[in-house]
Amino acid sequence: MKQKFIEQFAGKTFGTPYPTSKYQIKEDDNPKNNYETNKIKVSGFAEKQQIEMARNLRNRLNIAYENGPLFKYFLDGSRRCYKIADMSYDRTIYPIFASQIAVACLERDKRSFKYKKKIVQTSLSFPAAAGDKIELEHHTKTLLKTNPLKFNLNIDRVETYSTKKSDTSYENRAMGIIQQLMVDKEKDVIIELANTQCLNEDNYLLKDGSLEYGSKSSDGFEAKNIDLWKIRSHFQRIVGVSKKFNPEILSNEPRQRDVANDIANLEEFQRTPAYKYQAAWTDAQIYFAIWYVRIRKVKTLSPYDGILKVEKILTTDQERDEGLDSAEIDNISANLIIERNPTTYGKEGRWHNHLYPIYVTENFMKSLYLSKQYFMNAI
Repeated sequence: MKQKFIEQFAGKTFGTPYPTSKYQIKEDDNPKNNYETNKIKVSGFAEKQQIEMARNLRNRLNIAYENGPLFKYFLDGSRRCYKIADMSYDRTIYPIFASQIAVACLERDKRSFKYKKKIVQTSLSFPAAAGDKIELEHHTKTLLKTNPLKFNLNIDRVETYSTKKSDTSYENRAMGIIQQLMVDKEKDVIIELANTQCLNEDNYLLKDGSLEYGSKSSDGFEAKNIDLWKIRSHFQRIVGVSKKFNPEILSNEPRQRDVANDIANLEEFQRTPAYKYQAAWTDAQIYFAIWYVRIRKVKTLSPYDGILKVEKILTTDQERDEGLDSAEIDNISANLIIERNPTTYGKEGRWHNHLYPIYVTENFMKSLYLSKQYFMNAI
């Protein structure tokens, strides 16, 4: 019987494969990133005007409708990880992972959307005990030439995760590397759009999720464009929006002790002041402006239903020292509100926090994946 790819790979690397069930890592089992796990020390407000109360945006909505949408590009990235084997090296059994990475950027074209950029990659994650990365890449290419995978599936990347003693599980180390690869691809798209003058004061990019790009994964895997502060100018027209957030994350300094209450008590079309903070896992020179906007008057499961967390990197020294102009924050917030319809009620548990272009981008990105059955059967 013809040997499977992973069995041949074991022979090349002097490993011992063990029978195991292949399975996809569920979303809830994915390694948690560093975002919002510790108290963030807020160093003050991140807007020039010292606003300490909720700000009503209803008047600003009419201006946003009249001027047309601020956001032209929409970015989302994700990865799916699969454990495909267990293999022994040096009397220790390690998991072998295969993963799909998908990054999609859509462009608003009048009343519809078209894709501006799409990236799909398949990668394998092996323990460092299996050998040097260059050797493993060579073995993979050699085996694929003589024993191609089903359905002409290709392996685009081969990565290794550390086998040194650590509190982090091997599974999380392998998936942490894949997470960082996905983040690198998101940054590549942002840099490309900025360098080609696609982004300007009338055409912003809205990214689904945080902009708090760390320099290393939980396994110590170094990120591409590791010095975020060196490429911060590319993020001048980039806004990150999160549907899920921890309202208790801001540190309990005297001026911020009621922030969680302030967020929950937001009325429809109100926003909080913008706070300036640093994330421990990003460059020390990077400062963020963060604020919260209520886009819907609904509190079905939580007082934070219908509220978005908004992030923007302070890209200049002046912004870092003085903060963003309140007019820009109002404009961004109003434009987020006008993106809220139509809803995805009944089909998506987070419908009350959804922005329609992000919903479209997410679905397009998901369409880039091979199905679970197809992928696991091929690999």
